[in-house]
Amino acid sequence: PVEFSLVVILSKDPYERNIIDDKKSNIRILLGKKLRGFGQGFYNCFGGKLEKTNDEYNNPARGAIREVREETGIHVPLSQMENSYA
Repeated sequence: PVEFSLVVILSKDPYERNIIDDKKSNIRILLGKKLRGFGQGFYNCFGGKLEKTNDEYNNPARGAIREVREETGIHVPLSQMENSYA
């Protein structure tokens, strides 16, 4: 079976006020615009197929890190991904 990773990158900015109720509790979600293939032109989260060669089936956080790096250029430390991985 093929297994996939899906990564949702959240960032909370404590200094930005919520437009609706003026509370300091905004959470931002990083999305990427799909440039080709199914869903072209739409925004989505990051992810893809897990690779057996990188031991990603046993540690899906490694696959999630690889996909984020490939699709955004952002490097997420393994410890941070493992601590937030569900």
